[in-house]
Amino acid sequence: MHGAASAWSLWAKKIQGTADDYDLVLAESFDVDEENFLVTIQVKQGIKFHDGTPLTAEDVAWTIQSWIDYGRGAQIGNPTEVRQTGDYTVEVQYPEFNVNYKTMAAAEADFLQTHL
Repeated sequence: MHGAASAWSLWAKKIQGTADDYDLVLAESFDVDEENFLVTIQVKQGIKFHDGTPLTAEDVAWTIQSWIDYGRGAQIGNPTEVRQTGDYTVEVQYPEFNVNYKTMAAAEADFLQTHL
């Protein structure tokens, strides 16, 4: 059984602004390399699960990989690979970009703890 961080997304749409104008919630940064079809997520430090365990890149990568493994990859743009590249850094590789890759960050999905 896994515990959930919250139903917060990595970023939140501002009340006023353009479609690309977001406030980050669980991430320090969400960088898009459109040439290499790569999204790099820097997870915000200091976010904790209900048991006090910190949210890390391992939890985020595991959750995104679970979406792919259980047939929900289309909801986040059909990534082909997820890599944890640091304690708080995750890379998500795509075969190509479509508008859905942004839904990964805005998805109303719980991030799961890998250790429970």
